[in-house]
Amino acid sequence: KNDTGNTLAYSDTFQFFSHTGSELFAQLNHNSAVKLYFDSSLKFETTATGANVTGLLGIGISPAARLHVKQASQNIAGGLRIERSDTTGHSGIHQGADSFLYVRNTENGGINWHTNNALTMTLGADGSLGIGDATPAVANGIGLQIHNSGSTQSRISMTTAASGAAGTDGFQIGAHSNGTDAFIENRENGLIDFATNS
Repeated sequence: KNDTGNTLAYSDTFQFFSHTGSELFAQLNHNSAVKLYFDSSLKFETTATGANVTGLLGIGISPAARLHVKQASQNIAGGLRIERSDTTGHSGIHQGADSFLYVRNTENGGINWHTNNALTMTLGADGSLGIGDATPAVANGIGLQIHNSGSTQSRISMTTAASGAAGTDGFQIGAHSNGTDAFIENRENGLIDFATNS
């Protein structure tokens, strides 16, 4: 008591229990895992390559999901940051004070989306968007490119609550699978209007 010295204990394994000995708090092992328990249930365990967490993990908050992060501020510094191993280039995600979700790549590169373990959409560094194309064309002012690598048509479909959302509803524009023909279709019993300055 009231001593500034060190307390040393030597062992290959330390275990910490409640005063009754019925509840394990922690276990520390030489050249092996460090384990932390809650109500005798293992929640945190170190490994040779990192650590395992059982249950929910909260950063800055009592968690309500598998990983729950409470931002420290409403900017990129308060969100998540993923940095490359060879440079300080990084990406980040955060929610701003304006309630918008911000996804950021600080490098001169795009953002890729994968589904079914395959690249399906790319947002280029210049703002061009390619759907089904990893390198969207930007020549001649093209900002959006939709590519179907299969043998079927490539379509853009626009529907409303009144038209229904089936593949045979609404207004559609696209390219035929033969590679030479294109189409503009109103799949409903109605008009196609063309207007300027109206």
